[in-house]
Amino acid sequence: MLQQQIMTKTELLRTTCRSVEAWKSMQRRGEIALAFGDCRASASRWYTPVDAVAILLVLELAKTYGAGVAASFARAFADTLLNVIAEAEHGPIDALFVMVDLIREADGTRGHLACGAHAASLAMIGAEVANLAPGYTIERVTAINVNQITRTVRANAARLGVDLSGPFMPAPGSTEFTEIMAPFAELPTGMVEASARRKRESAIRRVSERVRQRAMGGRIIHGQRKQPQMQVA
Repeated sequence: MLQQQIMTKTELLRTTCRSVEAWKSMQRRGEIALAFGDCRASASRWYTPVDAVAILLVLELAKTYGAGVAASFARAFADTLLNVIAEAEHGPIDALFVMVDLIREADGTRGHLACGAHAASLAMIGAEVANLAPGYTIERVTAINVNQITRTVRANAARLGVDLSGPFMPAPGSTEFTEIMAPFAELPTGMVEASARRKRESAIRRVSERVRQRAMGGRIIHGQRKQPQMQVA
């Protein structure tokens, strides 16, 4: 279970190969995205492996969008990312986090759609766009293999003596997964116009702490760790 694998900030940084100096620089530039739509990071908080996945996902998205926009996407579409991580942890084949850049050619309005996919189902994205964003045309599709990221997180952690062998998210459709994701149901889904991305981020941020608390099984997020699970060698 996710709540069995809480991490300190030091463990999080070392697992994602981030130095303290690099982290501070990223914070100043607004280039940090944690899981659940969060961007706050302090030494007194506890983190989870999905936070590490979000950090490394931003690095991959940054190759296309630049670090600031990539972090904004990871925060604005945090619900989609958690769904894809759950698929990656429990599905039979690798799961992809997909960013679709859209344009409404009639007036030049741009938008973005985040979704999950598998390599074999990428061809179905056009149909999803037609359903969720009628009138828009696909400009660009960027797909990131989330299973590759989870494997990297586990390998980096293992080298530090950190055991992240448990699932990062409950199985999609399970009662536990549904309970964790419930606060996101308050928010609209689908395509987000480029001009409304920050508004989407703010909406996600309003529920992110509740989702994090549920994911951590009601553990305290600040203060003394109740049941230490990991030690860094």
